[in-house]
Amino acid sequence: MRWNLLRATGKFLLPVFVFAAALIGTPAWGEASADEFASAVVRIDSVIAANGNTVSRLGATRSGSAVVIDASGLLVTAGYLVLEAESVLASFNSGEKVNAEILANDLDSGLALLRVALPEGISAMPVGNSASTIEGDSAVVLSFGGTAQATVTTLSSVRPFIASWEYGIERAFYTSPPHRAFSGAALVNRDAELIGIGSLLLGNIYPDRDDLRFQPASGNVFIPVELLTANLGSLLTGSTIDSRAWLGVYLQDGEGEVVIQSLASSGPAQLAGVQPGDQVLAINRFRVQSMAQLYNTLWAAIRPGDPVTLTLVRDGRINEIEVVSGSRGHWLRKAK
Repeated sequence: MRWNLLRATGKFLLPVFVFAAALIGTPAWGEASADEFASAVVRIDSVIAANGNTVSRLGATRSGSAVVIDASGLLVTAGYLVLEAESVLASFNSGEKVNAEILANDLDSGLALLRVALPEGISAMPVGNSASTIEGDSAVVLSFGGTAQATVTTLSSVRPFIASWEYGIERAFYTSPPHRAFSGAALVNRDAELIGIGSLLLGNIYPDRDDLRFQPASGNVFIPVELLTANLGSLLTGSTIDSRAWLGVYLQDGEGEVVIQSLASSGPAQLAGVQPGDQVLAINRFRVQSMAQLYNTLWAAIRPGDPVTLTLVRDGRINEIEVVSGSRGHWLRKAK
């Protein structure tokens, strides 16, 4: 297949013409070409180690999509789909199934790299420049199952994403309307290039915007592929990326305060005596009033293994607890 057939001046020519003709115009290729493009998105099914620390939150089996990004059989997917996995099976639209090898997991970005032996007739999806993507751009979300499993969407917002499980990226794609089979799905731009990998479904992608122009809307969060390409060399060597100090806490933002919802079992904070319900006033005596402030302070100068002083409010009393920060990767039972 010649990828330039997927390009046309100013039009969104992608294999979703069945239900998106109004957006993309008349396709310039046959249905077989659309199917070939869609074949780059495969299903993955993971079986997790029985004693895995992530089983209670993410499940003992996980399913989603992964995207073929080169002819040697490299696949990129959402990292949580394969955390602590003992085995991963890749299923193609043709019905063929092969075992996938986990090359590496980038715990900082939330992306993972796999490798499979590609069946005949599978074409890789070109990787685009996600750094040039801006709010208002149109895109298509494509998950396993062919062109029928596609959603025309809009990049409603491009901004940081902060999550309760000690995760954050400076630039994420928030899209609407939502795509339900989002895990590991491909976000494809107007040039038929991969620009993002599906991570989450949100009930409201505008939680902090009071402007009436931004009405509540459900949608997805996608991880930009620029975070993959920036570290591709290390991931290809099988190096798991895990540079951030980790406390093992699950947080909640309140009105100018940060509260610990729960703790990772046998994580650094639990071992130090931190408890659910504790309010975090400061980290290393720097006042924090949001998860973003806490993460920025934690990740700016603290490395795994460094001691961290948490100033906490518990039962109306202020106290300090020293936590020896750890590595999320070391906590995982089967980190790849």
